[in-house]
Amino acid sequence: MHGWVIEMGFSQRMEVRRHDLLADVADRTMQILKRYGLNDSQAQEAADSVVDDLADNWGGQFITVPKDMKYRNAKRRQAIVEAFDGSNHSELATQHGLSVNAVYKILKAAQAK
Repeated sequence: MHGWVIEMGFSQRMEVRRHDLLADVADRTMQILKRYGLNDSQAQEAADSVVDDLADNWGGQFITVPKDMKYRNAKRRQAIVEAFDGSNHSELATQHGLSVNAVYKILKAAQAK
């Protein structure tokens, strides 16, 4: 969790922490940015900016975070169509956690477009 220590006079110290959700978003954002080659300092600064923006724009609202299944399924369908070589139905089904029948349906739908 992100914590900062603020000096309060001579001996008083107060630790300031982000809300658990925002801290988790910052941590996950930082890890993703590091995978894209940012160093720790750059990733931390960018992650903090993302969280600050999120808090500024969505703070105080009750929201439900969608699982975004429509987008994820569309990406999976696209990956299946692009990886299809004419005979790898079973391999694609295993790779994407689908039945072979589901892969056939995805390819048939893509062919119809």
